Amino acid sequence: MHPHLDLTSRIIAASFRVHNDLGPGHLEHVYQNALALVLRGEGLHVQVESVIDIHFEGSRVGICEADLIVEDLVVVETKVTESILPGHQFRLKAYLRSSPHETGLVVNFGPVRVEVRRVTITGKRRNSG
Repeated sequence: MHPHLDLTSRIIAASFRVHNDLGPGHLEHVYQNALALVLRGEGLHVQVESVIDIHFEGSRVGICEADLIVEDLVVVETKVTESILPGHQFRLKAYLRSSPHETGLVVNFGPVRVEVRRVTITGKRRNSG
């Protein structure tokens, strides 16, 4: 079973709505902002371009920026490419390893249709603060 299946299903449906309304050909940030707008319109809490600290051996060694974090549960990376590449999924998995989140989506607003890949890291414990 996939964690947060109801929430990820809502995000995927919203992604199709955005692509159906805007059509292909826009830059990534246009789809990212439109998706955030739709999700907020559905009453969901959405963080845009949220910074995630990367730690190594107890020290902060860098940051990454998640395109969207929905309900503080699901990290969403938006893309506008021909197709989702393994590197897109590897990067999202790195974001998940560096954050308290266990579930993410790569959403590609490609030239023809929306393509989605779900990435999950199981067994993670969320930090309590």
